[in-house]
Amino acid sequence: MAPPMLHPSNLRLNAALLSPEESMNLADRQASQDELSFLQAIHDLYAVTPTPPLSNRLFSSEVIFTLPSGSVAVGTTEIQSTFNNTFSAHPSRQVLRQRLLHTPDTLAGKENARTKFVVVDQELAFFDEAAIQESMRSVDEEMEMEVQPKRVVRSLIVARIEDGLVASISEEEDHKKSTAPLAARRAAASNSFYSPSDNVLSPTSSKLKLVKQKHQLKVKPVSLFGKPQLPSGLQKRLAESTQAFSPAQQQPRSGLSQQMAAGDMSL
Repeated sequence: MAPPMLHPSNLRLNAALLSPEESMNLADRQASQDELSFLQAIHDLYAVTPTPPLSNRLFSSEVIFTLPSGSVAVGTTEIQSTFNNTFSAHPSRQVLRQRLLHTPDTLAGKENARTKFVVVDQELAFFDEAAIQESMRSVDEEMEMEVQPKRVVRSLIVARIEDGLVASISEEEDHKKSTAPLAARRAAASNSFYSPSDNVLSPTSSKLKLVKQKHQLKVKPVSLFGKPQLPSGLQKRLAESTQAFSPAQQQPRSGLSQQMAAGDMSL
């Protein structure tokens, strides 16, 4: 079995431009006041039902949120609606831990006076609703009952901040970049396939299409219900042949011809 660092899933860099093992091992750091407000907003986004609106003091009006599924929500209103729909089936959830990580050198090199990054390691627990109800009854009966989470998701959250406002956020479960490209996941969700080169023609096909279009422009439209029109030259010859063989133009027969036609000629 290959070592974890050599596993193919670890060779794909995540949003922190690190392998999953590297980003999980980043050290913690103290948060500034603005970062504490951001961490609280992220906590409420995942843990509070219904999802509270995102503050315009922290988030840009056109903030982009990329979820682990590959779906993208743009704008504070759409993000709020997306989280409400995503977590509506899981009302019992809790953020177990949030760690503000040191910004790795892979991202620190991209920071400047206007741009900075915030890297967070978060654990979100999902609980069974029936177990929660049973726990509440045990409390009423003065009994202690510990509820274990049904599932715990550890995610890497990377936020890009521009001019003091969060411009984009990405979440990656287990600190791993998704194996399927976003375009492929969207195509699979819509049960269709789209390629950017679908409408691209080869040089030969392009020339044939152009010649065909020019030919179609030269042809006059034909009525489906009108009489067919023959070329003028053919119409003239047809009229002359019809006139030559008409009964009115035949020569009168002689007396012998008349007798032969009548059958009166005797041998």
